[in-house]
Amino acid sequence: MNIKRKRLNQHPADVAPIASNEHESRTRSQVLIWQGVLLCAMTFLFYLPALKAGYIWDDDRAVEQNLSLRDFSGLASIWLSPGTLNTESHYWPITYTTFWVEYQLWGNHPFGYHFNNVLLHSLNAILVWLALRRLKVRGAWVTSAVFALHPVHVETVAWVAERKDVLSAFFYLSAF
Repeated sequence: MNIKRKRLNQHPADVAPIASNEHESRTRSQVLIWQGVLLCAMTFLFYLPALKAGYIWDDDRAVEQNLSLRDFSGLASIWLSPGTLNTESHYWPITYTTFWVEYQLWGNHPFGYHFNNVLLHSLNAILVWLALRRLKVRGAWVTSAVFALHPVHVETVAWVAERKDVLSAFFYLSAF
């Protein structure tokens, strides 16, 4: 209330900059939101062929033939008995847990798995952009767009079994 009194007693010319700063801040926020939406839309458009794809390379072994994705006991074996998995001999429990959740949602249909890879890659591009903005790097948005659309990421995003790469990038960038 004391602040309101001070504002009311100020000269109108002194109050105007406060209102314009609020407007500029709101406008800047809207621009940032639209830039983020555009970055995600570009990424999804670029990876549209991957969304229409089926399983490639060893995706069928990681998802279709992976019996540990079928029920809750399989989820426990993903974390506690990795040697019993009918997949690669690597221990990637978070990756296979995401596959387990997705299998519960849409079974063996590849669209959902590809969609999540593209979604994670879009989020990674947003995180790159935010990190570069925070570091005050000029051209942060363009750099993140190059990151999102660079062909070096196609294999990682389009190949379901490579979920581990987009997940590790997501966790790394989130921590950064």
